[in-house]
Amino acid sequence: EEEETTKEPETSTTEEEETTKEPETSTTEEEETTKEPETSTTEEEETTKEPETSTTEEEETTKEPETSTAEEEETTEEPEVPTTSSNRDDDDDDDDYEPETETTVLTEKEENLVADTVGITSVKDVVENTSGKLITSDNSEIVFLEKDGTLSKDKWQEVDGAWYFFDKDSKASSGWLEQNGKWYHLNENNKKMDTDWLKTTDGKWYLLDQKNGDMKTGWQKTANGKWYLLDHENGDMKTGWQKTADGKWYLLDHENGDMKTGWQRTADGKWYLLDQINGDMKTGWQILNGIWYYLTESGAMAEDTITPDGYKVGKNGAWTGEKVR
Repeated sequence: EEEETTKEPETSTTEEEETTKEPETSTTEEEETTKEPETSTTEEEETTKEPETSTTEEEETTKEPETSTAEEEETTEEPEVPTTSSNRDDDDDDDDYEPETETTVLTEKEENLVADTVGITSVKDVVENTSGKLITSDNSEIVFLEKDGTLSKDKWQEVDGAWYFFDKDSKASSGWLEQNGKWYHLNENNKKMDTDWLKTTDGKWYLLDQKNGDMKTGWQKTANGKWYLLDHENGDMKTGWQKTADGKWYLLDHENGDMKTGWQRTADGKWYLLDQINGDMKTGWQILNGIWYYLTESGAMAEDTITPDGYKVGKNGAWTGEKVR
């Protein structure tokens, strides 16, 4: 078990694209010790939440390991630009006319204020909106000059659809930020609030709200219809075997983190049966398409053996119809 700090950012209350998948029977969130079934080789951290309990029988057609589909990168071939001829004189100045772009400038007083705050006098870029001016210095520090002539402190500002948070020193924040019990992540380079999936320098993945940017925890279903399990404290995405508070096991993709369902074959060559909807690992006798299979306590399918209750199963795991004892 590791101590973890709660991470989340700001205050927005807009709707989230993801929905939280809550278990039917569990109402408490507990810290868990990640442990894999006796046949699994990967130990993972666990979380405390799971999807709803599934029905006793699952709809399955074939006992096959999941086939991964590789996505091919596509290149877009742009159409050729047609060449046109003109009878106009090449010396016509109108052909080269371009309207001048209006540049936002700072007053001497504003420049001095920025220089005192960020420690330099050179301004790299200024973007103005109805609330004020977003000013980027040549050393990549960013401040926001409000209409009343003061610099934003300890507050959010939106500029051109991107959110920035300005600390007590008036400089734009970067990295993880906690606000009102929620965690947000500000890009290390451009200081903009990150959204969607984020991979940090330590290789961990986090899911941030598409609109509000707050970090997600627990079970989350994304727009592609897949379920992911995020740590209830730290928010990092879980992979491999995970055991939830009520003792159920789930198998999450070792790379992508998405929850697996149906028949799955692990690296050790053993087969496991996961609920077709909720993904929880099955044990004991299970019937699929009229065929009985026996899953051991570890979840691994019994093969070419006699079950504890005296029935014979073949090499493919199916009951042969014989009762030995």
